[in-house]
Amino acid sequence: MVFQIYFGERGMEHNVLFDIEVYLKQEERLGGDWYSEIISRAFGSAFTNYFFSVNIQELIDKGSYISDMVKDAKELEELRGWLYEIANFFNTPINMTLASERHKKVIAYVKEKVYAFADKYNLNVNED
Repeated sequence: MVFQIYFGERGMEHNVLFDIEVYLKQEERLGGDWYSEIISRAFGSAFTNYFFSVNIQELIDKGSYISDMVKDAKELEELRGWLYEIANFFNTPINMTLASERHKKVIAYVKEKVYAFADKYNLNVNED
């Protein structure tokens, strides 16, 4: 599953702030068992475009809006770290059936984080 967080028109590459991919991967060394994997890409140029497209005075009036957004964006960017450092206890390679069930929980967690970020900053999400 892929989540794209963007502003403005859908399909405009320069408007995509995040591209987050969540998928099952097969372990090659441990008998072919499966585990969840996350790739989270933040696009700095899109953030620049976003900040130029919004009313700067509104951002200033909101106080810590920019710093909050940077902090929250860092959390999204580090989702893979969450998977390995915090959730590792349940992301060890296992058979495909169990890994698929567990993977649904990983997707749900990522989806919750993605939509919370998008809602907070009035952004859009594309799920693929």
